[in-house]
Amino acid sequence: MYILVVVFMCSGFTNVHVSTFSDIPAKHRLYDKIIYLVNKGVVSGGSNGTFKAEGIVTRAEAAIMIGRSLQLDGGRTSTVFTDVKAAHGASGYTQSAFESGIIQGFPDGSFKPNEKVTRGQMAIFLSRAFDLTEESAI
Repeated sequence: MYILVVVFMCSGFTNVHVSTFSDIPAKHRLYDKIIYLVNKGVVSGGSNGTFKAEGIVTRAEAAIMIGRSLQLDGGRTSTVFTDVKAAHGASGYTQSAFESGIIQGFPDGSFKPNEKVTRGQMAIFLSRAFDLTEESAI
């Protein structure tokens, strides 16, 4: 799923090189796109120097990446969701993305930030975030 996000968000962007990760060699098929997003502040690696391109993306991480790419307010704040408190690292982006109509929660009032974002959920988030319609060219 993470690769899908990186590829989608980077299509057509120029390549920039600044940083490397121990698990992303320069010959990796997404190396340039990952580095571009790192340099733009959209994504970051782990504290152990890895990126985990094949890893699972949580709903909170999806909100953060989309929020950063759209330059939404990421400052910690209270949210409309019962399970995303102001102290949560994704609270600002989650609330901003909600207010922008990009994300929604579940009927019980939760967002489930630590659950894996599904392909369908990510498609909805991206279509809303980047105003993609059936007529839009991807």
